[in-house]
Parts: sequence; structure tokens; C-alpha cells
Amino acid sequence: MRTILGLGFVLTVFVLLINASLAIRNTYRLRDNNRYVLQTDAMLALLEKTLSTVKDAETGQRGYLLTGAESYLEPFRTAVASIDDDFVRLGALISGNREQQERVALWEAKWREKLAELNETIRLRKEFGLAAAVRVVLTNRGQAIMDEIRSVVDTMMATERNALGRRMAQSAESVDRAIASLVIATSVALLLVVLFYMAVLRHLASRQKNEQIIQEQLERWRVTLASIADAVVVTDHVGHVTFLNAVAQALTERGPDEALGQPLEVVFPIVNESTLEPVENPVAKVLQQGRAVGLANHSALMSRSGRLIPIDDSAAPIRDERGNTLGVVLVVHELTESKQAIRRLEDSEARTRAILETAVDAIITIDERGTVESVNPAGERLFGYSAAELVGQNVKLLMPEPYHGEHDGYLANYRTTGQRKIIGSGREVVGRRKDGTTFPMHLAVSELRLGKQRMFTGIARDISELRDVIRRLEESEARTRAIFEAAVDALITIDECGTVESVNPAGERLFGYSAAELVGQNVKLLMPEPYHGEHDGYLANYRATGKRKIIGLGREVVGRRKDGSTFPMELAVSEVRLAGRRLFAGSVRDITARKQDEEQLRFYAEELQHRNTELLRSNQELDEFAYIASHDLKEPLRGIHNYANFLIEDYGDKLDEDGRAKLVTLKDLTQRMYALIDSLLEFSRVGRVDLAIRETDLNEVLVEVLDSLRISLQEQEVQVRIPKLLPTIRCDRVRITEVFRNLISNAIKYNNKVEKWIEIGWDTRPEPQPGQSPETSPITPSMVSVFTVRDNGIGIQEKHYESIFRIFKRLHARDKFGGGTGVGLTIVKKIIERHGGRIWVESTHGEGTTFAFTLAAEDGHHGGG
Repeated sequence: MRTILGLGFVLTVFVLLINASLAIRNTYRLRDNNRYVLQTDAMLALLEKTLSTVKDAETGQRGYLLTGAESYLEPFRTAVASIDDDFVRLGALISGNREQQERVALWEAKWREKLAELNETIRLRKEFGLAAAVRVVLTNRGQAIMDEIRSVVDTMMATERNALGRRMAQSAESVDRAIASLVIATSVALLLVVLFYMAVLRHLASRQKNEQIIQEQLERWRVTLASIADAVVVTDHVGHVTFLNAVAQALTERGPDEALGQPLEVVFPIVNESTLEPVENPVAKVLQQGRAVGLANHSALMSRSGRLIPIDDSAAPIRDERGNTLGVVLVVHELTESKQAIRRLEDSEARTRAILETAVDAIITIDERGTVESVNPAGERLFGYSAAELVGQNVKLLMPEPYHGEHDGYLANYRTTGQRKIIGSGREVVGRRKDGTTFPMHLAVSELRLGKQRMFTGIARDISELRDVIRRLEESEARTRAIFEAAVDALITIDECGTVESVNPAGERLFGYSAAELVGQNVKLLMPEPYHGEHDGYLANYRATGKRKIIGLGREVVGRRKDGSTFPMELAVSEVRLAGRRLFAGSVRDITARKQDEEQLRFYAEELQHRNTELLRSNQELDEFAYIASHDLKEPLRGIHNYANFLIEDYGDKLDEDGRAKLVTLKDLTQRMYALIDSLLEFSRVGRVDLAIRETDLNEVLVEVLDSLRISLQEQEVQVRIPKLLPTIRCDRVRITEVFRNLISNAIKYNNKVEKWIEIGWDTRPEPQPGQSPETSPITPSMVSVFTVRDNGIGIQEKHYESIFRIFKRLHARDKFGGGTGVGLTIVKKIIERHGGRIWVESTHGEGTTFAFTLAAEDGHHGGG
């Protein structure tokens, strides 16, 4: 009947679940369709808005192109600022539609292309006027991009409108399905409820009859438990007592009124027989593990009057026909004295066996004839035999010669005379394993008697590792002694009172005393005043307070030899503790030669500083002389140039062709001389004028330089590349502007390629060593900023890398590559060196040149790319 009722209930629930599932499914589908409809509406609106934004941007661009008024750029800037957010929202709305995602990606790419075209025309309008911008517009590239954008947007909107129609139809279909499923499921559920009610009525009648039968069986069960000779206690599923027989009542001294309904540990307290500590509740253990358990050894029942009753018990679960635990039955047996004695013997034997089984040392028992009677696992591992192989064998099997041949005679002599050699003591002997190998071991043998039987127990331990440790310690001591004897520095050990305990040969040589003269003396013997008088007080203060002055450190002091002479020495003292004693070890080195070298170095340093000062003064005078000489030379040179002009103008018709040519040559020579003097003046000015160091944005410097060279760049059709923004550094802005202008103008001049380019960049590299670039430098103590000006020009041969920086040095004729005085790179080098930096060249002849330089004056940089 229960199966039928359960089946009816399950069917009813199943029908209701199906109905609920269908309703939920249709509701979710309707909700999803509504959400898709709203999403499609939002998508269409956003598509129209984004396309309108692009049109606004184009409108603002056209207004600016026509008028040049910045106000027309406001719609353009607003559109550019907002359209990225629109693309993000579009991506979110179509996150599950791969086809539409690809269209949005295409649209965004076309927008980037359109934006680049718009920015290009705006830039051209700003820099070169309307005509330059109109030429780009007339290519119709912008109109073509807009047509492509409109095509993509139209496709997307058509796709979304088609999807909107499908989703509206699906929503109507979901509503119809939900109504139909609700009607069918409700009808089936009502029918099942009627059938379930009729089945319950039949089940209640059958249950009354079964309860009567169970009551009769329960009474028979109580009578059976009451008649058992052992104590029986029954608990419910939470461990509360529901029954205890007469034996249990007698043991606990509690009646049913006091026991029933109480926890087991209150009615039946079980403790450890020795410690009287409560043991684990067996009923709780059964309920937890779901299986029968027994009490731990040495358990006892504490009766109500305090009587301790040794017991043994078992507890088992009570289960119904489905396996559910209804409670626990506990059967307790009171132990007699004989059973207690047996249990104690068993416990003692178990403890002994556990000790033997877990012992680290090998334990072997033999009889008085030497026959093995037992061996523990450690013995099996030590000798390589199993217990079965050893028991019954003579123990001499485990001994090499001469112990093997002597053992039987030794036992016979002991039985006859009682004279012991090893019994009752321990000694080192040699053992033999099953594989024939031998090993040192420590063996202790004791004698015991069991009745009239005499037995011997041997405890063996492998001492191979101990022997190895002793050997290593001896070798270490020998090495230490050799180092002590051979050390170049003097080594002295003293006790905590300052008495010398040892001195090595280097110490004997250094102080002039033999070891025999020093050992036992106070170490202050080797110290002049004031160290001699202070030493005992220092050691006493250290012993009392632990305050150190030199222990654990090193310092320079003065030593005294046997002949009374003193010398500077370096002293390092360390503290050592040996077997509770405190010792101090001192390492002494004579630094007389080092002191002399330091004095010599100090003299050389002062002399070098003096010469540097003189050199700086000389260089300053030379710069001043060059400036004054150059300035004064200009006046007569200007006169020569002017008179050459006068002669050509006034007397040119009276001179022949050769005379006029010589005057023209004279005029050209004065102009060249004038340029050379100007270059010399500029070079001397670089050395004389102080640098104006301040924060400088190199991007502003570069814009200024390129603007000044714009005509040359346009005439030579040179492309300028700047891969990333330059940093802001500390430097002299005017001088660094000269550096960039000189290097870039050289890159423009010395280039004969059809497609010319110059690249200005920077990066962070290891700081180069003198004579090396950062890439080839073997020492990299720090990182520095390296600035580069690179071109694809004619290049420079490696043999000229140094000479190009010499003043007035040109590698080509004066009339080639735009001429020049050959002082530009010299000035660049001097400016960079005045900033504390370096400049070097990297070039491939015929392919291009890179000038790289550092500026140590910049104490850190920021900004840039």
C-alpha cells in the first residue's frame, strides 16, 4: 500500500513539475523574446544615432574647410568624442551575434578610415589653406567611405528588423502554449488527487491492524532482554535510555524511573580503570559510525555509589527494514578477577611486542646455546635476513671471523665458569649481513631467566655513520690545523681573561715571539699604550655587560713587537664557544706597506688636483685667447674683403681676366676666412658660457628645429620620422637645440638617395663605457637615455669615426654637399660633453648613419613615449 501511495504522490508531483516546467519555459521564452524586441529597438535607434553622429562630424569638417572658423569644428569634436562610446554600446547589444559583430567591426574600421580622412583635410586647411584640403576632398575618397558606411548600416538595420518580426511571432506562440499546458496539467492533477485520497483511506485501516501486531512483538522483546544474564541497555536514535534490564539496574544502582529518557553517560558512566577519565561513549560511536563497536581496554563502570566495576561490552545499532538506525543496544559483561588478570597479561605482552616492533635498534634473543629465538623488524633490516631465516639458527651466523669461530667457545666457558666478557656491558664489534658485507656496530647483551631457562638479549646498532662523522671531524680538524699553520695573517686565540692559548707561525714572525713565549701570557703583551693598560678593563666590561667594541668587527690598531717597535695592523676579532668555554680568535695583518701606499696615493691625488686646476685655468685662457684673437682678426679681414670689392668695382675694367679672377679668389678666401673665424668664435663661446640647465621638453625643441629647417626638408623631399615622443629632461635648451639642428641639417645635406628619410628617437640602454657604444659595453652599472638621429644617407667609413669630430675637418671638398667649415660636429661634441654626456657614430658606408648621444646633465626624465 505504501508503494501505491508513494507512486501516486510521485505522479502528482511529476505532473505538477511538468506543468511548472512548461510554464517556466514559456515564461522565459516570452521574457527572452520581449527582451530581444527591446534590444532590437535599442539597436535600431543606436544605429541611426551613430550614423547621424558620423554625418555631424562630416558636416563640421565641411563647415571648417569652407570658412576656416574654429566654431565649425565643435560638431566634429562632439561627434568624435561620443562615437567610441556608441561603438562600445553596439558591441554589447550584439554580443551574441557573430555576423552583426563582424559588421560592427567593419563599420568601426571604416569610421577610423573616415576619421583619418577628416583629420587630414582639417590639418591641411590649418597648415596650407583651403586649396590643399580641397584637393584631398576632390579625390572622393571620403564620399566612398561614407557610401560603404551607409551600406553596412543599412544591412545591419535590415537584419535587425527581420529578427524583430520573428521574435514577435515567437512571443505570440509562447503565450498560446502556456495556456494549453496549464489547462492539461490542472486536469491531470485533479484526477490524481482523487485517486490519492481513496488510497490513503485504505492505508489507514491497514495501519491500525499492523500497530497491534507490533505492540505484541515489542512486549515479547522486552521479556527476552530482561532475562539475559548480562546488563542490557537500549537507547533511542539520540542516545537517550529507553530500556535497561534488571542486571543493568543492579550495576548502575538506578531504577527505570531515574534512567529512562536520560543520556547514556548519565545513567551508565564509563571511565578508564586507571585514570578515571571518561572514555568515548560507545552509543555515540555507534550512531556516528553506523556499525557495532566494543569498549577500549581497562574500561570500568562507575556506579551511583562510586563503586568501580571492571567491564567489557559491545554496542550495536538497531535498524528498521529500510536500514535506518532507530537506536542502539548495549550489552555489558562484568569482568571477574581471573579475567582481569588475563587481560593485564595480554596488555603487557602487547606493549612489549609493540616496543620490539617499533624499536630503532636491532633486538635479538638467543638461548644459552646461541640459538636465535626471536628477532625484531629492525634486526631484519640491519642484517638482511627475515625472522623466519634467523629463528632456529646459531647467532654466530651474523658474525664474521674471528667472532664467528670463537662464539660457541665463549658461551661454553660462560656456562662453565660464569666469567663474562660482554654480558652486562656494551662494546664495538663487527657484524655480517646476509650478502656477506660487514659493518661496525655497538652491541649490548643482557641475561634473563624464565623459570629455569637462561636466555640472552642482544641490542645492536649500526655505527657506520657515527664512524664517518668521527672521520670527517678528524679530517676537518687536520685541515683547520693546516690552514692555521699556513695562514699568511697572524692568528691568535685567547680565553675570556685575555690569556694566549695558541699562536700560528705567522704570528711568531710578525711579533718576534715564539709560541712557547706567548702561550700562557696576557695578550696585552703585544700592545703598546694606551691599548696595553685598557685591555683587561675592556674584557672585564664585556664579560659583565656584553657590550662590544671590536668583537665581531675589524679596525686598525697598533701592535708591539718583542723588540719594542710598533707597527700599524688590521685586527679582526671573533667570539667562539667550545664546550661552555668562551674563546676569542684574532686575525692580525701588518698594514705598514698599505699605509705607505695610501700616503703615496694621497700625495699623487693632491698633485693631480693641482694639475687639473692648472689645466682648467690654461683651457680658460686658451678659450679667451681664441675669442679675442678671432674677434680682432675680423676687423682687418673685413677691410681686405671690402678693398677687394672696391678694386673689382673701380678697376675691374682696367685689369685683365687673370687679375679679375685673382681678386674674386681673394674675395672668396676672405669670406671663407670670415666663416672660419665665426665658427671658431662659436666654438670658444661654447666653452666660456655657463650652461642654463632647466626642465626642457625635447618635443618643443624638435618642433622649433624642424620649423627652422622646413625649406630644406621640402626642397630635398626628406621624410622625418619620430617613432615616439621625446622626454622632458634637464639641460641647456639653447645648446641642445644647436645639437639637434646641426645633426638634422647634416642628415639632410649628406644624402643622395631618391627617397630620403631622417628618424629622431630615443630609448633607455646600459650606460656605455669610454670608447664603446652601450651595445658593446661589457660593464653596465646603470641605465641612461640615449638619443639618436638616424638617416639613410651616404654613410661614413669606420676609419673616420673619430676624425669627423675634429675642428675644421671635412671629409669632402668644400663645394660638395652644400659646403661648410667643418666645425659643426666639433661644437656638437663639446656641447654634449659639457652636459656630461658622450656622442658616437654608428654607420654603414653607402647605407646611412646614426649619431647617438647621452646627456648626463639630465638627472632623470619623464613624459614621452
